Amino acid sequence: MKKILFGVLLSVALPLQAVALSCVQADVAGSFDAASQAEARYTVLWGNFSFTQDTVAAPTREGEAPDPFAVRFSGKGLSASGFVDIKPRDITVAISCAGPWCGAFAPETNALAYVERTADGDFLRVGPCPQWVFENPSRADIAKVEACMRGDACEPSGQQ
Repeated sequence: MKKILFGVLLSVALPLQAVALSCVQADVAGSFDAASQAEARYTVLWGNFSFTQDTVAAPTREGEAPDPFAVRFSGKGLSASGFVDIKPRDITVAISCAGPWCGAFAPETNALAYVERTADGDFLRVGPCPQWVFENPSRADIAKVEACMRGDACEPSGQQ
């Protein structure tokens, strides 16, 4: 009886140690759709997000997100006529975690980002399964987002 109980406990405990975060591959069109259906207001930015690594306070425990931090954005914003130059602006980056897995955002990142507009400012939310930021977007990614904005075909990859 003890051997059976030990075997059952072992078979349950071992797989738990090998659990890993599994993310669905995000797509610029899927994120556009999610942002347009959300209660929150979003703007789409494409350009450079600048900050220095010492801007980010290191978390005190594994799996703990750093405090939100400010970045300087310079580049383009999405309008009805596509991406247009906009004035540089400050944006707050908020990193979140799911267990030991946390989002990441590197200094001097060229990205396409869905930025939440709030009364307290603009926020870029970066989770362990990134949905709102696409580093080094391809020309096809940019064209797809512009098509979504125009109301043209806007299907996420794999659903066309």
